[in-house]
Amino acid sequence: MKKKKKYNQKNPKKNRKEQQKPIFEGKIVEPMKDILFHVCLDDTNEIILGYLSGNMRRNRKRVMLGDKVLIEVLEDNYKKGRIISRLLPVPTSDSQTSMEQIKDDQQVKDPSELSKDTEITNIRSSNAPQSSDQEERRQEKRNTNDKNSTNRDLVD
Repeated sequence: MKKKKKYNQKNPKKNRKEQQKPIFEGKIVEPMKDILFHVCLDDTNEIILGYLSGNMRRNRKRVMLGDKVLIEVLEDNYKKGRIISRLLPVPTSDSQTSMEQIKDDQQVKDPSELSKDTEITNIRSSNAPQSSDQEERRQEKRNTNDKNSTNRDLVD
């Protein structure tokens, strides 16, 4: 039985994984085929061809037009890269919408503002001017209820 020769070299695949490839942030400019996209890099505003990594294909992660992505650029050809992940969109808060939410919040209001609001709601609920039709209907209901109650008293 022959002994295998031991070589003093490292595994070439392991060496490839250890090398750090440059990673950039970019935005999808144009979807091409199934897994190919044109990506505009944020740093250099250069458009490169990106393809989905195997992990993204396997997990069926969708990439749409305008999505922010992380792309790993190949060392041999800087015009190609592998899309590693899709970045979540950063919520942009407009100052007006946040101020409107704060103004409407009951906890943030001053006590003077709260009393004004309660007065307005009380006026609307109890002493609000009503149309004559509504008043007449209510009066008729009261009259019919009174008649029914007197009829019941007579029967008893």
